Amino acid sequence: MKKCTMQDIADKLEISRVSVWKVFNNHEGVSESLKQKILQTAKELGYNKISEKDNTSVNKNICLIVSRPDSSIFWTSIIHDLAEKLSSLGFTLAYVSIPTNFYEGYQLPANLNKQNFDGAVIMNIYDTKLLKMVSKLDLPKVYLDSTTDITGKQLLGDLLVIEGLDTMRVITSHVIEKYNISNLGFIGDISYAKTNNDRFSGYLCALKEHNIEVNYDYCLTDNIGIYEYPKTINKFLDNLPSLPQALICASDFVAQFVFDYLLSHPEIDKSKLIITGFDGSTEYPAIIDKITTAYVNTAKIGIRLARQIEYRINNPSAPLEVTYLYPEIKYQDN
Repeated sequence: MKKCTMQDIADKLEISRVSVWKVFNNHEGVSESLKQKILQTAKELGYNKISEKDNTSVNKNICLIVSRPDSSIFWTSIIHDLAEKLSSLGFTLAYVSIPTNFYEGYQLPANLNKQNFDGAVIMNIYDTKLLKMVSKLDLPKVYLDSTTDITGKQLLGDLLVIEGLDTMRVITSHVIEKYNISNLGFIGDISYAKTNNDRFSGYLCALKEHNIEVNYDYCLTDNIGIYEYPKTINKFLDNLPSLPQALICASDFVAQFVFDYLLSHPEIDKSKLIITGFDGSTEYPAIIDKITTAYVNTAKIGIRLARQIEYRINNPSAPLEVTYLYPEIKYQDN
């Protein structure tokens, strides 16, 4: 008989599996009525959170060190699959939430030590000072992405990165060749994350391969505050003497603001501006299946992170690793 999973419960109730995961991991964000429905459905389907492997394994504790874990479905999806895979491997996952930015006097929680945890997974932290503090923890560590001004080796842990340079090179080259254009720009904070920086490098590589001179007037690559994207992008586009033929965006998150700008300016002929994204996010309905993007399989990333921390715990003296995970390009040519 097939073992019931959280996905089976979610499908039965026609809800997201993230909601089911929150209930079984005691996290907020699910109403009491829905919680009771989930628990009742789990009982009816014979769901058992503890697998046979869990019962025979020595339980280990993993801490997820994360900033703003509920900021997007992208992160909650990765965390959900990370938690499920760790559970199947006999690990317990606990949240350790830290601030978005370092501030004077901030200290990491005192319980982050070998007495309480066997390893740590670190994600959505893009402050170099915070990352350096985390790197000093005497724990096996696996990171998902990092900032541009800290090397993989300085992290003192394994680093998983969503490949961006080659992927963005291909996306940009496709736009250039498909639409026979040479007037294009790039939008994305390249100092925010290694992945963003790699994507801009891929953009530059494509232009070089096609003998196109970079027009930095059409490139917005400066630091952008987390809550400043709409304002900053609107101001940038407003100040352009004319729009380029294409805007290559570092993420779907960025692309949606460009799309919103066009919607608020009906005088602009939208058919003359090609927009691309990255991440393949389902959070922005206005651009889903309308722009070329790179689909990131969050489920596989969560599973890969679980496998990597398991490996690092079992092989503490093995050489540190940097692993690139390639997304799948989804073309939308209208």
